[in-house]
Amino acid sequence: MFFYKKNTEVFDNIIRNARKIANENPCGLQTLVYSLIRPLQSEQIIQVCERADHAARSQITSDTFFSDNRDFISFEEKKDLRLDPHSEVVDLSRDAVIPTPWQPLSIAAMFASYGEGRKAGPWRQDNNHSVEFYLPWRIGFVLGGNHSIAAGILRGEGSIKPNYVYDLSEKLRKVKTDGIDFISVESNKIICPAVNQRVAAIWEIGRMMSNVAN
Repeated sequence: MFFYKKNTEVFDNIIRNARKIANENPCGLQTLVYSLIRPLQSEQIIQVCERADHAARSQITSDTFFSDNRDFISFEEKKDLRLDPHSEVVDLSRDAVIPTPWQPLSIAAMFASYGEGRKAGPWRQDNNHSVEFYLPWRIGFVLGGNHSIAAGILRGEGSIKPNYVYDLSEKLRKVKTDGIDFISVESNKIICPAVNQRVAAIWEIGRMMSNVAN
């Protein structure tokens, strides 16, 4: 009988290098997380300039980032993981914030307006800016103000007071991944598939950051 062998080369290589970073300086794991999300962040921003009007990508949300299974982190569970939103400030120059602009005219105006000597001046938080922020990775999911937040990211300036802050350290103690599936630490049973190997690696790096990795 032949068994299908899962190909986890990408996941394995990321985790191998993450362990090297953790051994050298665990603070470097934050930079690794940012570098892994940066390509996705860039794609979500630039796609509005590449696509036809009204054909922008779907927004990336916290509910489906790690798994397409919307019950992976339930609404009730999120309530228990919520922190005081004033406990954190999101830095657009160094935190992994993922906006999804959808209107070409809006993104063009934002790109042209923000910055020293430009019409809108230096980037600043507006009332319509809304972000969910997840620890320990410092990943931000934009709920409102996608266009101007994207401009702030590309300018490398600005900070946001998040609307919601969640610390998933407790969830990380209960769930691990092999690069393909999420697995219960207690029962070793598969919970649901991961979105992809890179995202699975981000989850496992979170376990290292929370000091719960095997």
